[in-house]
Amino acid sequence: MTRTETHRLFTESFASSYHEASIPSHSDVILVEQNLSRTFPRSYIDFITKYGAVYTPSILDLVTGGENEEAPEDASFDVQNFIELSSLIDEAKAHWEAGMSDTMIPIASDCMGNLFGFARQTNETRPADLPVLVFDHDFGTIENEHDSFDSWLKSFLDMKTALA
Repeated sequence: MTRTETHRLFTESFASSYHEASIPSHSDVILVEQNLSRTFPRSYIDFITKYGAVYTPSILDLVTGGENEEAPEDASFDVQNFIELSSLIDEAKAHWEAGMSDTMIPIASDCMGNLFGFARQTNETRPADLPVLVFDHDFGTIENEHDSFDSWLKSFLDMKTALA
């Protein structure tokens, strides 16, 4: 499955809303990167500049097993809110001030306020993809959630297929 197909299917399958007017441009992304002195992976930029900050509350049912209440084997955290790029700098700084390590840039959250993001990296060359990290606010820890942004999105599609 290509990156474009993964992003489209993820959005079609799980996004209950997104606002085309709030979809950032590539220049918006560059401004955020410059402000944070970091580089986002191409995978995230392709997604956010096509679909924006999608809202995906149905993933909670998916990772908890839905009606049969039996969670899929690889289920972990749900992703519910992708952070609007226009507020990402303020969100990141607020979480850093509240105790989250500044080694992670948040891009999304789950229904309980845990955050997903990327390790802060300064790259001369833009990476194609990066691992997705999760900040568990209950324990104050940052762990690897998935090998890459694209495979993270695809994992939810795979769970949906497995439960069908």
